[in-house]
Amino acid sequence: IFFRLLCRQGPMDRRAAVPRYYSEVPAQAAPDPQRTARAGLCLLLLVPVILLFTSTMGHHHRTLWVDAAPALVLRRAMAHTHMAQTAVLTPSQGPMALVRTHPRPRAAQPLSHAISHSIPTLMAFRSTAALMMVGSAAVVLALLHRPRQAPRHCVAVCSSSAMRPSRKLLYIDVLNYSDFFYSFSSPWDLPRAFRQAKRLVAAADRSGFAVKIFIDAAAPSESAAQKWRKRRAKEVRTMQRAMPYGHSVMMGEMFKELHVEVHYSAERDLDDTLASFAEADGASVLSADNDFLRYEGASFPIFSDFRIVKGRLKLNAKDGAARPKGPMRPLEPKPRTQDYDPSFIRVYAEKRYVRGVASPLVRLFRNPHLHVRPLRQGLYVQLGFTELIAETFPTWNGKEVVWDTELVAPDAKLQHLLRDPEAAIRTFFPELSRPRPRDISAGTWFKHRFAVTAVVHELCCVANGASLFRTMLDTVTKW
Repeated sequence: IFFRLLCRQGPMDRRAAVPRYYSEVPAQAAPDPQRTARAGLCLLLLVPVILLFTSTMGHHHRTLWVDAAPALVLRRAMAHTHMAQTAVLTPSQGPMALVRTHPRPRAAQPLSHAISHSIPTLMAFRSTAALMMVGSAAVVLALLHRPRQAPRHCVAVCSSSAMRPSRKLLYIDVLNYSDFFYSFSSPWDLPRAFRQAKRLVAAADRSGFAVKIFIDAAAPSESAAQKWRKRRAKEVRTMQRAMPYGHSVMMGEMFKELHVEVHYSAERDLDDTLASFAEADGASVLSADNDFLRYEGASFPIFSDFRIVKGRLKLNAKDGAARPKGPMRPLEPKPRTQDYDPSFIRVYAEKRYVRGVASPLVRLFRNPHLHVRPLRQGLYVQLGFTELIAETFPTWNGKEVVWDTELVAPDAKLQHLLRDPEAAIRTFFPELSRPRPRDISAGTWFKHRFAVTAVVHELCCVANGASLFRTMLDTVTKW
């Protein structure tokens, strides 16, 4: 179009240059050769200027450095602006990430509007010009490591110092507060648990805390194992179970969906792990356990409880008169932790698979873990195990609770059911297809249905790399 305009005879009429209909195109005279030559020379001179301009300005306006927390806001804002996204930032990938921009899609509202109207409390931009520059482009996140020094042409859109004052670290022994997430009046309500987790994270953020979640997954000591067995035996006898099966795994996945860093203690018990991390990082500890008072030379503050008041987190300090039960012990360096499903930690480490009571109806329908043993044998094959695995569960022999231990070999006979959990549930638990027994309450029957479904989905999620929390949340919502 530019070339035709330059070659055009007579005065240039903008309306005539771009006709609305093809029939309106006027007849044109042959172009003047001298005018054509001048237009070609202009184009040749204009091309390098355009290339130089785009290579210079493109770096200034299309490469941005943001912190991990603002990147979360950008990701949520993209959901409001129909923007494409190639990856999601997590805290484990470093405090910085490179953000590249591409032309904004059609009918997308400015990103600045989405940020200011969706999550205004989570980030603040350094300048209005930078904000409007981001608003003119769609953002695509690329997971790259931060170089030693950001290039000079990068524009600093936002940073931790510009966003908020330095935040205090708060490490939470989250399983101590399971009753905050699950209500006894509405048992095993996953949507409510997720809402409570969102409340806790939002309140901590407004109060200036950076939260990290710690969950016990290591092999317990002998005394702790004996205590754990007594509790599971009581659940079988009384046919009562307070917490849903798999709640430690689902709790971690719940907070990971909220972009909170999660640590499963894989090397040492949770108390030692949390205390070592808190002392090394200068963090506070939120736990109802008095064992955190037994570490020699510990300087980290300890809080025993919390409340959410007007959207802010209020912490209650540990009673100064409290004393630890065991002897004092020294603090050790940070142990190894992991941020993924810890279901098979002991299988890899000790070739042992130990589970408790999934359903409150073990006395009537046996332990669900015994029913799904063929499915678990198929998972052993998929995970590459060739040795015998010692499986241990509590069962009911008609009079008392006994702990059954059996050596199980990997077997791929029913491995295909790992890809079809609904068929696996119908295969191993046919009682769910029948009406609820009259002598069992609706709440107890719901717990049994939840438990056997979670037992099957746990194995299928490990096999397929899916989230147990998200799978169970979607499943329960359909009931």
